[in-house]
Amino acid sequence: MRILEFLKDSHGDTQASGMIHECGLAPMYHRVFSAAEQRHIEDRQEEFPFSRGEYVASRLGEHDMISDLALFSQRFSANLEERFIGVRLKFVGAQFLVEAGDWYELHLFIQEIIRDADNLRAHLPAARELTKECCELHIRYAYQILQDIPPGNIRGEHLGYWVMSHLLEEETSFDRALHYVEQGLTQGWQGNWDARIKHLQKLAPPRSTKATIVNLSDSRPPGSTMPLAPVSPSQQPTPPPSERHVACPECGQKMRIPGTFTGTCGACVKCGHRVDIPAH
Repeated sequence: MRILEFLKDSHGDTQASGMIHECGLAPMYHRVFSAAEQRHIEDRQEEFPFSRGEYVASRLGEHDMISDLALFSQRFSANLEERFIGVRLKFVGAQFLVEAGDWYELHLFIQEIIRDADNLRAHLPAARELTKECCELHIRYAYQILQDIPPGNIRGEHLGYWVMSHLLEEETSFDRALHYVEQGLTQGWQGNWDARIKHLQKLAPPRSTKATIVNLSDSRPPGSTMPLAPVSPSQQPTPPPSERHVACPECGQKMRIPGTFTGTCGACVKCGHRVDIPAH
């Protein structure tokens, strides 16, 4: 048994099975890779020096697993398709860091994956969707990452916001692209945000007609770039008939959707997670 057994069914090994299912890697592995790709990976794993028994015996943690997966992924470099397998192996491994709640390590690791996937998307259409999924993961945990940056470390860049804004611009979703750029700027990540904002403002619709998700709370959440409506406590307006209320499926943040909102989805004002907006 080799390292990739951690990503598949463990065939009765209860100690290894606990790691697999607690981290949710087995279903993700089967979702990300086709049956043919799984066979190819399993053939290649024979070259990998660590057995499953050695991992269990030495009780190596998730960071060791991540490092070894990253090394293993480098064996897939013969062509574009193989490189895409290697990038997806690392993406599957990132789930370890999510489950461990090690947000700064996730930040560093997912940035590496975004770079690799973004370099492939010009040649492989499927790499575009992976790039987007990596950006969404990076954005989803941006607030946790900020809290987990070690003292003395610079904030650096956040590729999730930056690359996602370019992907959305290519899809002509200029307003959503602008929203993510503004979030990156507000949270203090490094980048040429001002020039990017000016560029997208020329393409996005005027802010007077922008459909926004408005926070229900009285305070502005960390990272939010959308202003609260100035409402006097003694003069609470009656919500219009078409007004809707939703909760973010990721962090539970409650939000009010104005009746003027015509989109089908938006971004949570607290964590940036995608929120589907009901029609009524």
